[in-house]
Amino acid sequence: MKEFISQWAWQLPEFLPEEIRNTQSLVDLPQAINQAHFPDDEESKNKGRTRLAFNELFLLQLGVLSKKRAWQEGQKGISLRTDASLLKAFIDSLPFKLTGAQNSAIKEILADLAKTQPMSRLLQGDVGSGKTVVATAALLITATNGYQSAIMAPTEILAGQHFNTISQLLSKAGTIEKKEDYQFTVSGLLSKSITIALLVGDVCAEKKRKSRKRSLTDT
Repeated sequence: MKEFISQWAWQLPEFLPEEIRNTQSLVDLPQAINQAHFPDDEESKNKGRTRLAFNELFLLQLGVLSKKRAWQEGQKGISLRTDASLLKAFIDSLPFKLTGAQNSAIKEILADLAKTQPMSRLLQGDVGSGKTVVATAALLITATNGYQSAIMAPTEILAGQHFNTISQLLSKAGTIEKKEDYQFTVSGLLSKSITIALLVGDVCAEKKRKSRKRSLTDT
């Protein structure tokens, strides 16, 4: 093994630019392989293993970004127009003031929705930081353009919480028309009423089918 590495490791092409190696304090690839297998000391071994670990994560991230780019360029998204007055009315109706981070997130999401390229965005925040109200703003703008939208949750309990929260948020900006265990309709926001449906295991198949087929013109 020693003979093999001594003979061939130095011939491996270095694929990381020097700038990245310098900013990340990484040794070059041949040195990393040498020191990972037959280190001069503990520090050299750690530097070699760090470089090899960086390679794995770096190439994995490039692969993910490549798939994301291919997905976005391979299909056409729907450009959604933002109704500024409606959005303002919704935000003004909230019983609290949005934080700077929430306003920035909404602005960036709406800018993404206006593009013809599909959006791929992660909205990250602690529990109770107000992610749902940001998502509700995006759902509302989607409705103004005549489209359905959906929030997927990993559990029925969380799905029910989202259903209740969004219903409460929209009811403060409009007028409740109909309220059931699994369906909520509010008017006064758009020219047509908006219906929010909860699709979980307890809902019968027929109600699920009708909810999926529902459009703004149906309410």
